[in-house]
Amino acid sequence: MSSRKEHLLRAEQNDVFFQITSRGEPAHLHWAVVSLFYSALHYVEAGLYPSHSSSHADRGRSYASRFRT
Repeated sequence: MSSRKEHLLRAEQNDVFFQITSRGEPAHLHWAVVSLFYSALHYVEAGLYPSHSSSHADRGRSYASRFRT
């Protein structure tokens, strides 16, 4: 299981990768989108810490229970 700090580090690394790939050739733009997705995912996991999602459904339930409007 990753710690909150590790999730934030991974998110920041994906942000840097996005900056690199989004300036590149159009053929690499799909990697920019992928890096943004994983960056967002790690930010969500950091926000949900200390619980850790073991599946998409688990993450959805955890997110819904904490951030109900």
